[in-house]
Amino acid sequence: MNPLFENYKIQEKRDIKSERAYLISQFVEKINLERKGTKFKDITPRIVAIKTAHLSISDLYFFLKSCEQGDSFGKVFFGSLKIK
Repeated sequence: MNPLFENYKIQEKRDIKSERAYLISQFVEKINLERKGTKFKDITPRIVAIKTAHLSISDLYFFLKSCEQGDSFGKVFFGSLKIK
C-alpha cells in the first residue's frame, strides 16, 4: 500500500454485531485519525460507548453528522458531551 494512504486505512470490522457498535466504531476511527501525531493517546471503543450510553441510535446518527460538519471532529464530540 502507498505510504501516503497508510493513515486512512480502514480497519476490518469483525466484532461488529449491532448498529450501535457500528456507530461507535465510526466515532472511534474519526477521533483516532485526528489524534495521530499529537500528544493524545488513541481512544478506545469502550470510552466512546460510556460517553454516549445515554443517546439512542437515532440520536447517535444525528450526533455523528453534527460532529462531521464541525471544524474538528474531536472538539465537537467532547465539547457536546460536557455536562454544564
